[in-house]
Amino acid sequence: MNSLVVWGVLATVAVIGFLVVDMSPAGPTAQTFIRARARISASANSFEASDIQAVKLQSHLRTCNIYILDVVEEYGLGSCNVSEEVVAVRGALYRKDDARWTELQSPHYTSQHAGPYWLKKHIEASSFRAKSVEEADAVFVYDYCLMMRWLTAMHSPTPPWSSPENPLTDPMLELGHAYRTMMATPRFQESGGRDLAMFFPHPLLYVPVQQEHCGSTHEALKLVVEAAEVKICADPAVKANGLIVPYASPEFIEDDEEQAPERTTFMFFLGSCEAPPSNLGKAMRKRIGTLNSTLPADSTSLISCSLRMAHSELRKQTRSSQFCLLPPGDTASSRRITDIILAGCIPVFIGRPWHSMPLAGFVNYRDLAVFIEVSELIHLAQDPHTWRDISPNSTATNVFAPQFWFPDAHAYDDMIKIDFVEDIEPTLKAIPQEEVERKLKAVAAARSYFLYRKPAPPHPPLEGPNAADAIVDAICTHAKPLAGKLAKSSHLVMDKPHEHSAHASARLLREGDVAADVRRLLEEY
Repeated sequence: MNSLVVWGVLATVAVIGFLVVDMSPAGPTAQTFIRARARISASANSFEASDIQAVKLQSHLRTCNIYILDVVEEYGLGSCNVSEEVVAVRGALYRKDDARWTELQSPHYTSQHAGPYWLKKHIEASSFRAKSVEEADAVFVYDYCLMMRWLTAMHSPTPPWSSPENPLTDPMLELGHAYRTMMATPRFQESGGRDLAMFFPHPLLYVPVQQEHCGSTHEALKLVVEAAEVKICADPAVKANGLIVPYASPEFIEDDEEQAPERTTFMFFLGSCEAPPSNLGKAMRKRIGTLNSTLPADSTSLISCSLRMAHSELRKQTRSSQFCLLPPGDTASSRRITDIILAGCIPVFIGRPWHSMPLAGFVNYRDLAVFIEVSELIHLAQDPHTWRDISPNSTATNVFAPQFWFPDAHAYDDMIKIDFVEDIEPTLKAIPQEEVERKLKAVAAARSYFLYRKPAPPHPPLEGPNAADAIVDAICTHAKPLAGKLAKSSHLVMDKPHEHSAHASARLLREGDVAADVRRLLEEY
């Protein structure tokens, strides 16, 4: 399958589990992590390194150094300027020159997929940044620009590199070339990739590079938004080396955090529920959406599959809600969980199957959430006529397959079992008020873990470690077994330039570097 066909197929896949909102550029807690008070200017162009404080660091973090490997710069992949090429529009990514969205464009860093960008900013401003790979204990592979260029193609009528006269090369072919170049370096040969951290901020980003993702880099720590991104790999090492991270928040925190919101809405859900549903996630959301017509006349709950809100309105509504329903996205993950927890609403996981649970090793979901298992949704998942059929040949390598959508935190002992979605509101109303208050406090304590950056002044910062802190902790923990064992001469730059050009990489991919299972997946979608 050539790259044009691949992009034609993938262009039909919607952004995974996001609400249709207007993005704006405006901008318990484990005490063993770094507390970062990183102030970002309103334009998000700089961090103030002097404002980062270390509090009760874990022993390995005191000496952990992380090198940022920018694959575009290090491996001579030409020019890739994400600020000049990519913009966010309602959570999705588009090319900046796409005239359809001129009035709705906001900077790329307001996208839900901007986690790698903010992690890089965090490391650059920290005391654990290594200036050279020789002094590094761990390496963060920074391929953000190529990945964002790839995601823009999913929302473009034709890929910008499909025309012979266009100088741009398919970014995933370039990325595959960069990965292979990296794997041929002395550092990689010595470490086996154990010291690498690779960030995949979209559930489908593994597809064009699955051979490297599941094969040669299997020892690397994979930062993913849902478990399926690593569970699709046959190698058990890959499955063990995944950390589920949250989608990025689309804007700076604007609310007055010192003023407790009045939660006048009892239960809230807003989502995309197309009819007929094209996948299980939408089928589940469509069924939940029918609650709108069955709620009692005196109910203060708001359930909708059609209402459209600007993000400021959505945030205001979520902050005024007590319980927020959280079924899966189009795959297991969505940005909805980030929006819910940052707004201080109690997430109500609706399954089975289940929504992903980011940073489950850091966030106590049993304390802050409610888990409701609905029998009719289990039957829905078992009925292939109600959602997109997945070929048995590709189930094991398909993030749309619900077999991967299981709780990332231990929650089985806390699950409330009901028969129908109509039982959700009465079930929530039966929870004692003191338990509700306890969960609201637990949500407030976990909010910082769903931010990659601190609010811009004059808005008050959130206390506690954030998502970037947790990820850095995981990177250093993962690389710790190699501490002091890598030769100081090891490096991630070839002794002489790699002979494969981007054109040669494209030829290699067409001739067989893409696994058969990936081809089947692309053919189905």
